[in-house]
Amino acid sequence: MGVTQTQRKIRDLSLQNWDHVSVQTAYEMHCNNQGRIVDVRHPREIEDSPPAAGAVFLPLYILRGFLGEPARAEEDEAPLATIVSTMPSHLGMLNLFAAHRLRLLCLCRTGRDSLEAVRLLHLLGYQNASSVAGGMEAWAAANLPVARNN
Repeated sequence: MGVTQTQRKIRDLSLQNWDHVSVQTAYEMHCNNQGRIVDVRHPREIEDSPPAAGAVFLPLYILRGFLGEPARAEEDEAPLATIVSTMPSHLGMLNLFAAHRLRLLCLCRTGRDSLEAVRLLHLLGYQNASSVAGGMEAWAAANLPVARNN
């Protein structure tokens, strides 16, 4: 059994090589229409901590599913039908952001999973992605706006 091109790319990519931006820079880019905050947290994490104001939601397990990668043990395995049915809307959103040359500013809880999201986005062809350093913990510590429940 040979190694696929995607598997080779995955093996060759190091998470330390991805671009990082501070929460303040991410907020400014978002406000100035230079970027879009992409919250990659699991839905359970969002129940505990609201997303950044204006963020779009694209869970990391959905990105993994797009590439056929298995979910981690702590994640619920999304049914294939769910991943396939949401793919057009998620990819359409990413394509719209890319067409407008918006940087995808990946945000998670601490900054670790956002690095993984950037790696997956690069494999999907979205080269204009950055990890927001420190994640929502840093966002909250900087007192940046979060979405309000109505």
